[in-house]
Order: sequence, then C-alpha cells, then structure tokens
Amino acid sequence: MNWLLRISNTHREIAIKELESLIGAKTSVQWIMPLLVRIDAEKGDIDKIIDKMASLKWVIQNPLLVSPSDFFSLQSDKIAHQIPPTGTDTFAARFNQIMVNIPELSKSKTERFVGGLILDCFPSLQVSLDNPNSVYRVCYFIDCYVMGWTYAEQTFQRIEESSPKMSPFFGGGAMKPMLTKILVNLLYPLHPIVLDPFCGHGGFMRGIASAGSFAIGIEVSMKIARECKVNNQYHQVEQTQIIIGDALHQPFRRASIPEIISDPPYAKQSTTIGRDREDLIERWLNSSDQERVLITLPKDMVFEINNNWKLEYEIDDFVHKSLTRVVRKLVRLK
Repeated sequence: MNWLLRISNTHREIAIKELESLIGAKTSVQWIMPLLVRIDAEKGDIDKIIDKMASLKWVIQNPLLVSPSDFFSLQSDKIAHQIPPTGTDTFAARFNQIMVNIPELSKSKTERFVGGLILDCFPSLQVSLDNPNSVYRVCYFIDCYVMGWTYAEQTFQRIEESSPKMSPFFGGGAMKPMLTKILVNLLYPLHPIVLDPFCGHGGFMRGIASAGSFAIGIEVSMKIARECKVNNQYHQVEQTQIIIGDALHQPFRRASIPEIISDPPYAKQSTTIGRDREDLIERWLNSSDQERVLITLPKDMVFEINNNWKLEYEIDDFVHKSLTRVVRKLVRLK
C-alpha cells in the first residue's frame, strides 16, 4: 500500500532521522520534499509508525500527485480509487500550502472544486465543514498538488501533556517533550533497559518508559533526584529507577546496559559539583562501555571522542540565538 507522510517542520533534520529509524532500511521510501515522504508499507507497519513517531503531522492513504496545469481540469474518475475511510458519511475538503505562500491559490475555490469531485464519486456523502467524519486533504508544494483521504493526524496534545512545565519540578533548560520523544526514537528499536547518566528531572526517563523500555537514571544531586521521582510519579510512569550517584562511577557490571541517551549538564544552572563541563563529558564518554550512545550538547562545547567510538551522525538543532544543540549518535567499534 502507498502512503504519504507529512512530518513537522520543527526539528526538521532530526525528524527525518526519526522516521528513518522507525521505518528501517528495508522499507521503500521516496522523499518528495524535506517534509513529505511516500512509503510503500503494510497498514500494520504504518500504524506502528503513527503510534511511535513524535514529529508526524498527518498521513494520506493512496495519495494522488497532480501538476498545477492539470489540477482544475481533473475529472472525478481520477480520484474514484481513493475510497473514503470506513464509517465516513460526512467529509470536508481542506487545502493548505507547504513551504510556499502563493496568494493567487484560492483556498475556498480549491476546496469547493475538490468537494464537488468527491460528491460526484460518492453521492451518499454530505459536506460538514465543522465536524466531518473524514477529511480529504489537498496540499500544494513546489509546483505540485498532492491529495487524498487523511488516514491519521497528530494533534500533539498527548505529547504536550508531558511538558516540563506540566510537571511539579523542572529546570530552566528543560527539553520540550516532542524533542525528547524524537530523540528516544533515534535509538529504535530500544533495548529493554536504557540509561540516562545525567537524568536531571527525568524527561528522557519518561520518554524511554513511554516507548516501552525500562529507564534507569543517575543524578548527582539528591534534591533533583527526589524531584525527578516526584515527576515520574505525577506522570504515572512506573518503569523507572533513579540512582543518586556519579555518572563517572556507575554501579553496574561492564556492558550490562548497552544503550544511553542523555542531555548532559551544560547550562549555568546545571549541577556538576564544581567540575569543568567539557572535562566531565569527555571523561564520562571515553570511560563508558555502552554499545550505542545518543547525546545532545551545545555546538560550541568542545571535547575529544576517542577511537573506541564511531560517530554515526551529528545534526545541528537550533534552539535560540544563544544555543544550537548538536545531536550525536555514537556506536562502539567492535
């Protein structure tokens, strides 16, 4: 089956990596533009991606691509193969432009035209602009229209419910939940146990647990560790364990936890018990024995990575004018 996926423009480069991680190397994909990708996959595989992917905005089933010169001369038989979702008796046609803004493209004219085509194909349907059962989506981008029934749409409400500001305790540099979930997915498929050696108030721990793995966090500050535990309880996250300790002296057997994801301390308010931040990160990373590590650090933070690691990729992620994070995925060399 053929699908069109629209990803969020927020954290775009990382979102592309998130999708690539979730679909795997065997799935056939075609990037139409940086935010739109066509995928050939079974319905069950698409459902798994929809359930896990944080940066997904919507999915169209059996998309139709049409050139601008042909669009308003379309006949209804061209969309007859696009069957409305089961249970549809009311619908609305929605038009938007992606990464372009062409004023002469009339939203109302386009939606009325497409709505007419749908009614010609499926006369039993009724138009409902306020509360439709299904939405037929029409998008314009870079000299092309893409159109089809919306199979799924992400509201982001579920993700935002875990925002740091919704927790009893959070720090000033706390990462937003959408980015947290995207970064966790970069390690897909996750090991059953994943470690965050600088867990802070527990954002990554809750992201790991929501992905179905058990999260272990290490925090050097007893106060922050207590607050992290309160946060986890507040969000009713059970698959977590917090250890008060030093990331440089982890209380585990060697290689017993193969995966790490962390946003190590670098902000002024972060706790490092007086140690230089670059030195702390370098010593921790080069003494670690994990198989895969995903870390985020400021672009201007300089440290050495020893020959035990292969840098699989690094992606810049602009936060604000004073901070650009770099997301790095490291794989241990055999």
